[in-house]
Amino acid sequence: MPSTDRVTSAEEYPMTSPHEAAGGKEAQKAQKEEEPGTTSRHAWAMIIDFLFAAVAGTVVTLVLTPKFYASGEAHSLAVDTGIAAASYLGCSFVNQVLLARALHGSLGRRVLDLHAIMEATGRPVGLPRLALRWLVGLPMVPFGLLACLFPGAEAYPLELFGITVVRTDETGPR
Repeated sequence: MPSTDRVTSAEEYPMTSPHEAAGGKEAQKAQKEEEPGTTSRHAWAMIIDFLFAAVAGTVVTLVLTPKFYASGEAHSLAVDTGIAAASYLGCSFVNQVLLARALHGSLGRRVLDLHAIMEATGRPVGLPRLALRWLVGLPMVPFGLLACLFPGAEAYPLELFGITVVRTDETGPR
């Protein structure tokens, strides 16, 4: 049965050489354009990732803030804001870069049985490319969350980074 999500099955992205993988790109892109309801899994994955960063960042902030002020410092809105921003960014980095490298996808993608691979080779995405995607993607988070409301909209094109997201079926890595 054909998928109704934008992501494709792992069968369409076998772990092959770059020369073999490059031949099927045109047919795959044509199939992506024909599929209805293209954002459901990506939208949910993005929402799960955002909620993880928000909840984990809040917990880290609530743990770190009293420890900082226990040292006798006076309360400051700038310090509180800095601790919160560092906590949220740190949790986002752990999810989008470190866990994405270890699990072949962020927590949101793995919950939805998706994984990220290099489009040209079908291999897992490397740490430098994940870090670059995270840095470039940070200012786009509000637009990505807004794009979740509109079917067919993309938060930002992963193809820009040579990354594609596929379903983890029987043939894909776990």
